[in-house]
Amino acid sequence: MHSRSVLLSWGCLTACCLALGCDKPAPVPAPQTAQSKPAPPAPVRIELPTDNRALYESGGEPRFFTPTGPDFPWTSGAFGCVRNSGTRFHEGVDIRCLVRDRQGEPVDAVRAAAPGRIAFINRSASASDYGQYLVLLHEVDGLTVYTLYAHLREIASELRPDAPVQAGQTLGTLGRTAKSPIPAERAHLHFEVGLLGSPHFDLLLHRWYQDPGPNPFGNWNGQNLLGFDPAALLIAQQQAGPAFNMRAYLAQQPSLCTVRIHKSSLPVVTRYPAMVQGAPGTSAFEVDLNPQGVPLRIRALPSSSGQFKRGAYELVTVDEALEARHRCNKLVFKKGRQWVLTERGQRAVDLLAFAPGS
Repeated sequence: MHSRSVLLSWGCLTACCLALGCDKPAPVPAPQTAQSKPAPPAPVRIELPTDNRALYESGGEPRFFTPTGPDFPWTSGAFGCVRNSGTRFHEGVDIRCLVRDRQGEPVDAVRAAAPGRIAFINRSASASDYGQYLVLLHEVDGLTVYTLYAHLREIASELRPDAPVQAGQTLGTLGRTAKSPIPAERAHLHFEVGLLGSPHFDLLLHRWYQDPGPNPFGNWNGQNLLGFDPAALLIAQQQAGPAFNMRAYLAQQPSLCTVRIHKSSLPVVTRYPAMVQGAPGTSAFEVDLNPQGVPLRIRALPSSSGQFKRGAYELVTVDEALEARHRCNKLVFKKGRQWVLTERGQRAVDLLAFAPGS
């Protein structure tokens, strides 16, 4: 009875208020909460493209790199002047397979090393020394970086150029495809990381050669890919942790030479503005190159510094000790007492400086 009386009394009070036009009690405002700012996007990092993690283990190199043969050291599968007694350059790293089927063929999944988009796919195994391969593009710390995955046994059928990919997305299966057959025991993933050379590579081919022949790979021809050591990059990234920055990493690398390019604008400046120091509107730029021709630092020079004809390349400095350790690339040559760019060195600078009509 007591509870019912209370309910009736409240009902009467409500009815009276409605009859008399009483205002309803103001609702109690919800407590104010500070609006949280959206978290900044996580930095993009390059990760290993297969399940082989021996690179990060002490003494794990022989289980990570695939050598060029059973009688050769693991270093022949690493990056740099590691082939033919140091006279032949290897553009990437050859990663060992971990799992094989009953026929001895590899079945390791190959995955995207970072989020990005597909730049190029070659599904013809006999068309290239890379065999079946694909190239991805990634935006990393202000730089557009490519990763390349070669000798694939198969490429995922749903993949198409320009399609986005997620980090860790399966791209295909590790294999041994190439123009020349790779022995089953040497099945591996050839993996590269680097920068694109020129967006006008077909025009450069006709500038370099009288009859260059067909180029079915467009800008993704191996001659236009400026790779740096993926293994060294991955180790440095792991050691630095969240503080790692790709742009800073490249800027800290030693340069083989400095080339002064007497032009008021450069395609490489447009492609990699994060590399440029100094104000635009100049008559020349100085570019520090590593032994593979990768630009490390770019400096815009005051207009008064131009003393050569427009478009000329001037070799400013050479690190002789570094050149002695990387002679397989042959970008520079000592002619008497003076260092000069070789034909290969001229082409390396062309990749950075050439523009149609120049």
